[in-house]
Amino acid sequence: MQPASQHLKYADDITIFSAITKNDVRISESTSHKATITEFLRNPLQDDAVLTLDFCQQNDLSLNIDKSCSLTFTLQKELTIPSIILGSSAVTELKSSRILGVQFDRHLRFSEHITKILERTKTATHALTLLRRSNVRSDCIALFYKSRILSILSFACPVWYPYLSQTEKERLENFQSLCTRIILPDVDDYDSRLSILKLEELRVHLDILCLRYVSKVRSNEDHVCYNLTSLANKTGRTTFSDKILFKLFT
Repeated sequence: MQPASQHLKYADDITIFSAITKNDVRISESTSHKATITEFLRNPLQDDAVLTLDFCQQNDLSLNIDKSCSLTFTLQKELTIPSIILGSSAVTELKSSRILGVQFDRHLRFSEHITKILERTKTATHALTLLRRSNVRSDCIALFYKSRILSILSFACPVWYPYLSQTEKERLENFQSLCTRIILPDVDDYDSRLSILKLEELRVHLDILCLRYVSKVRSNEDHVCYNLTSLANKTGRTTFSDKILFKLFT
């Protein structure tokens, strides 16, 4: 890897990432908080791609170029970046991609992720109806909901939940309300259904999981995210954990 690049490996997948530098682009205007990119001079990951391909060839490894893709994170609405070339093939540039179960788009918004996790729960949501029709006890159906559906809704939530819009949060809450109504069709009030089923509002549940993660990071100096927390930060700038805490409580 190039000095400015980092990589993450999981099973047989590898993700290479790097920050875009002023040597890679032409900038039309710049402030301390924002720069407007007018043109890319080169793809910042091109050299890493070549090194990766050479490594695979030297070690008799197969690199599936058709399954390789690139994704550029930016605040700009439109941004054209040169393709990464592997051999004689161009790597596909995507507007969104799934990384370890979380759907990222290029603007770091997660509405598509919400859509996809709700789609993944369709079969299990139908199973709630079947269990109810079979006169299974409501507490047993609630246990099924927690293990089969709530686990999907909360997977990796510290990554995406603090950055959802209020509309997206309400979308998730309404889905849980629907599930509880399937389990307890004769109870009209959502809060009452939650109390009977011993569940929390989904927003509260996800808030707690995010705060637990921040606490875990702050208590372990060896954690990969520790230097992003305010306990380790000496600059006085807003940090990763500050942003999570701020977004959860505002």
